[in-house]
Amino acid sequence: MAEQLYSEISNTYEALLSEWGEEYTREVVDVSIYITDKDEEARASFRDDIKDTALYKSNKVFFTRPNLPQLVEQYVLNLIEVSTKYKCLGGYRYLLFYPLYLTAILISLPFYVLL
Repeated sequence: MAEQLYSEISNTYEALLSEWGEEYTREVVDVSIYITDKDEEARASFRDDIKDTALYKSNKVFFTRPNLPQLVEQYVLNLIEVSTKYKCLGGYRYLLFYPLYLTAILISLPFYVLL
């Protein structure tokens, strides 16, 4: 399953790279892939299979379990930084007075894949 999903995601990422260029693709596409297989040999084999792909070379593939609370916290902090910088969301006050907005943040988290 991991091979099939990774192939789809990798092909799409590489198509975007060729269309948009590396800088813009990294700015717009936030994808992280976590390979969580407990079998060390399977992880090593998969790492060998994907080592020449753009996603792997871009440090977007991790061979560990993700720390989801930390990922959510980092995403929210980045969103606050951007919203304060551009004044489009009203900074911290918007998050404090609109708890439904926080729910929307959690729904629109960057794309993470657990394989």
